[in-house]
Amino acid sequence: MTATEVDGKAVIAVEPAKSSFRGSDGERVSFRQMLRLLLDDGSEVYGCLHCDYTSPNLNSVRPHLNKHRKAKQLDEAEELAAVGVGLSLAQITRALRSHERTVNDLEEWKRRALTAERQLRLLRKALGVTA
Repeated sequence: MTATEVDGKAVIAVEPAKSSFRGSDGERVSFRQMLRLLLDDGSEVYGCLHCDYTSPNLNSVRPHLNKHRKAKQLDEAEELAAVGVGLSLAQITRALRSHERTVNDLEEWKRRALTAERQLRLLRKALGVTA
Protein backbone atom coordinates (compact mmCIF):
# COMPACT_ATOMS: atom_id res chain seq x y z
CA MET A 1 0.00 0.00 0.00
CA THR A 2 1.37 3.40 -0.87
CA ALA A 3 0.10 6.88 -1.64
CA THR A 4 -1.91 7.40 -4.82
CA GLU A 5 -1.91 11.19 -4.46
CA VAL A 6 0.60 13.61 -2.90
CA ASP A 7 -0.32 17.25 -2.21
CA GLY A 8 -3.11 17.08 -4.79
CA LYS A 9 -0.86 15.59 -7.48
CA ALA A 10 -1.57 12.13 -8.83
CA VAL A 11 1.07 9.42 -8.62
CA ILE A 12 1.71 8.19 -12.16
CA ALA A 13 4.52 5.70 -11.53
CA VAL A 14 5.95 3.78 -8.60
CA GLU A 15 9.34 2.09 -8.52
CA PRO A 16 11.78 0.95 -5.86
CA ALA A 17 13.93 3.78 -4.51
CA LYS A 18 17.61 3.43 -5.36
CA SER A 19 20.45 3.70 -2.88
CA SER A 20 23.63 5.61 -3.61
CA PHE A 21 25.50 2.32 -3.07
CA ARG A 22 26.29 -0.01 -5.91
CA GLY A 23 26.05 -3.79 -5.80
CA SER A 24 28.61 -6.29 -7.06
CA ASP A 25 27.03 -6.03 -10.50
CA GLY A 26 27.69 -2.26 -10.62
CA GLU A 27 24.00 -1.36 -10.44
CA ARG A 28 22.60 0.88 -7.70
CA VAL A 29 21.01 -1.14 -4.90
CA SER A 30 17.22 -0.85 -4.55
CA PHE A 31 15.59 -0.37 -1.18
CA ARG A 32 13.01 -3.02 -0.32
CA GLN A 33 10.60 -0.87 1.67
CA MET A 34 11.12 2.60 0.18
CA LEU A 35 9.57 3.68 -3.10
CA ARG A 36 10.16 6.45 -5.61
CA LEU A 37 6.86 8.02 -6.64
CA LEU A 38 6.67 10.01 -9.88
CA LEU A 39 3.94 12.66 -9.84
CA ASP A 40 1.86 13.99 -12.72
CA ASP A 41 3.66 17.36 -12.64
CA GLY A 42 7.05 15.68 -13.27
CA SER A 43 8.27 15.91 -9.70
CA GLU A 44 9.18 12.94 -7.52
CA VAL A 45 8.84 12.06 -3.85
CA TYR A 46 9.77 9.02 -1.82
CA GLY A 47 7.31 6.87 0.04
CA CYS A 48 6.78 3.99 2.40
CA LEU A 49 5.85 0.59 1.01
CA HIS A 50 3.53 -0.11 3.96
CA CYS A 51 1.46 3.08 4.17
CA ASP A 52 0.86 6.43 2.45
CA TYR A 53 3.76 8.28 4.14
CA THR A 54 5.74 10.38 1.63
CA SER A 55 8.59 12.86 1.73
CA PRO A 56 10.67 14.71 -0.85
CA ASN A 57 13.73 13.51 1.12
CA LEU A 58 14.60 9.81 0.82
CA ASN A 59 16.50 9.94 4.13
CA SER A 60 13.35 10.81 6.08
CA VAL A 61 11.53 7.66 4.95
CA ARG A 62 14.00 5.28 6.63
CA PRO A 63 13.28 6.43 10.23
CA HIS A 64 9.57 6.27 9.45
CA LEU A 65 9.90 2.55 8.68
CA ASN A 66 10.55 1.86 12.38
CA LYS A 67 6.85 2.51 13.01
CA HIS A 68 6.06 -0.60 10.99
CA ARG A 69 8.71 -2.74 12.65
CA LYS A 70 6.89 -3.14 15.97
CA ALA A 71 3.62 -3.90 14.21
CA LYS A 72 5.33 -6.60 12.14
CA GLN A 73 6.89 -8.17 15.24
CA LEU A 74 3.48 -8.20 16.96
CA ASP A 75 1.89 -9.78 13.89
CA GLU A 76 4.50 -12.56 13.90
CA ALA A 77 4.02 -13.13 17.63
CA GLU A 78 0.26 -13.32 17.15
CA GLU A 79 0.75 -15.81 14.32
CA LEU A 80 2.86 -18.00 16.58
CA ALA A 81 0.30 -17.75 19.39
CA ALA A 82 -2.56 -18.66 17.08
CA VAL A 83 -1.03 -21.80 15.54
CA GLY A 84 -3.83 -24.19 14.73
CA VAL A 85 -6.51 -21.49 14.91
CA GLY A 86 -7.26 -20.97 11.25
CA LEU A 87 -3.82 -19.99 10.00
CA SER A 88 -2.69 -20.96 6.57
CA LEU A 89 0.37 -23.12 6.07
CA ALA A 90 2.21 -20.12 4.57
CA GLN A 91 1.54 -18.01 7.68
CA ILE A 92 2.71 -20.79 10.00
CA THR A 93 5.84 -21.33 7.88
CA ARG A 94 6.66 -17.59 7.93
CA ALA A 95 6.22 -17.45 11.70
CA LEU A 96 8.41 -20.51 12.22
CA ARG A 97 11.16 -19.12 9.99
CA SER A 98 11.09 -15.86 11.93
CA HIS A 99 11.32 -17.79 15.19
CA GLU A 100 14.23 -19.86 13.87
CA ARG A 101 16.10 -16.71 12.82
CA THR A 102 15.61 -15.25 16.30
CA VAL A 103 16.83 -18.42 17.99
CA ASN A 104 19.88 -18.59 15.71
CA ASP A 105 20.69 -14.94 16.42
CA LEU A 106 20.42 -15.53 20.16
CA GLU A 107 22.69 -18.57 19.97
CA GLU A 108 25.28 -16.58 18.00
CA TRP A 109 25.24 -13.70 20.50
CA LYS A 110 25.50 -16.12 23.41
CA ARG A 111 28.54 -17.78 21.80
CA ARG A 112 30.17 -14.39 21.22
CA ALA A 113 29.47 -13.27 24.80
CA LEU A 114 30.97 -16.44 26.27
CA THR A 115 34.08 -16.03 24.10
CA ALA A 116 34.45 -12.40 25.18
CA GLU A 117 34.07 -13.35 28.87
CA ARG A 118 36.73 -16.04 28.47
CA GLN A 119 39.13 -13.61 26.80
CA LEU A 120 38.50 -11.01 29.50
CA ARG A 121 39.25 -13.56 32.24
CA LEU A 122 42.55 -14.42 30.50
CA LEU A 123 43.49 -10.74 30.20
CA ARG A 124 42.70 -10.07 33.85
CA LYS A 125 44.70 -13.11 34.91
CA ALA A 126 47.67 -12.04 32.75
CA LEU A 127 47.57 -8.51 34.20
CA GLY A 128 47.07 -9.74 37.76
CA VAL A 129 43.79 -7.87 38.13
CA THR A 130 41.14 -9.34 40.45
CA ALA A 131 37.57 -8.46 39.75
